[in-house]
Amino acid sequence: RDSSVTGVQTVLFRSEPGALIGKPAGVLLAADHRTGEQIAAEIASHIARVRSWEGELECVRQDGTRFWTQTAIIKFNHPDKGEVWVAS
Repeated sequence: RDSSVTGVQTVLFRSEPGALIGKPAGVLLAADHRTGEQIAAEIASHIARVRSWEGELECVRQDGTRFWTQTAIIKFNHPDKGEVWVAS
């Protein structure tokens, strides 16, 4: 699955414009006892089963600072693009 990054994510993560485009979502997540990639995979597995996920995520900026977000992700079928996941 390709990831895409919005301007809001660029501001939240204090990254250069375009620097995050195409990066896997796991690089944005702070590791706990799991890697960011493992956390993203767990969320993706949940969405595949029930079509949505909501919760708090600890994220990490490129400079290493961490911050918490309240996130909701939904999956739906777009008539032109097929399966689409939207996060807010």
